[in-house]
Amino acid sequence: MSSVFIFATIVQTVAAQPKDTIFYQDVSWSPDGTKLLLSRMDISGESYLHYIYSVNVDGSDYQKITDGPDDVWTSWSPDGLKFVFASKKNNNTDICLRYLESDSVVRLTSDSTRDSHPDWSRDGSRIAFVSRKNGNSQIYLKDISGSNLSMLTGDSVSKENPRWSPDGKRIAYYGRVEAGQDSIYIIDVDGKNKFSLCQGVWPSWSIDGSKILFTLDDSIYEIRLKDGVRTKLINDAFYARWSPDGKKLAFIRRTWRAEKGWPVISAVFIVNADGTGERHSTPE
Repeated sequence: MSSVFIFATIVQTVAAQPKDTIFYQDVSWSPDGTKLLLSRMDISGESYLHYIYSVNVDGSDYQKITDGPDDVWTSWSPDGLKFVFASKKNNNTDICLRYLESDSVVRLTSDSTRDSHPDWSRDGSRIAFVSRKNGNSQIYLKDISGSNLSMLTGDSVSKENPRWSPDGKRIAYYGRVEAGQDSIYIIDVDGKNKFSLCQGVWPSWSIDGSKILFTLDDSIYEIRLKDGVRTKLINDAFYARWSPDGKKLAFIRRTWRAEKGWPVISAVFIVNADGTGERHSTPE
């Protein structure tokens, strides 16, 4: 099961389960800021089906764009014509590239272990992703052509959610030191100058690279890199991403949970960067 269910605390309970049990796991802005890619899990009893959807930021043109049944963790290409995602086929999860115009899919990794959480560099040349090639989850870099694989991290801490800085010189990610202790780290792409920034999960860079968005205790914060000052932006939410122009945030909020804590339903919202003007971006 995805780590998002481990790290998130559920915040709302109602008596009756809605007819459609849908959980959104991640959200990714298109480079022009007009669309979102969404990882959606459809829950029915003990069945969990994962698909990638796209939607305009105003909530229109909502559609499924992958066949599943286990497609998650998206990242757009800088030209907006394709995206990478993790897809499980034949009991193995690899990183795949999907062309939006032709619907063709190219596999970028082919490992016997799980590869996930891809992120496309801003110059379009490389992806960062998580793999269990060496036992626990570590961050790897690879050319988009599929060549020049390198391991960026290698200590005993399991890593998740690598994110390229806007200038392509650093990677932000989070690592689990022990149960309940998740910290955000930043490291140069040559493996040097790693440091722990703060507690939290799901880091995301601001457009100018001066701040990091992150989730902590079911709230969205931003932290300034120059002095470590933190500001809470959104309550009862997780997995936030700045829009390409830096004026808005997309994030996920749990809207329902069963009395025993699972299953869970979530929805995607868009809000101004200062936390005002919140609205749904997925069907209500």
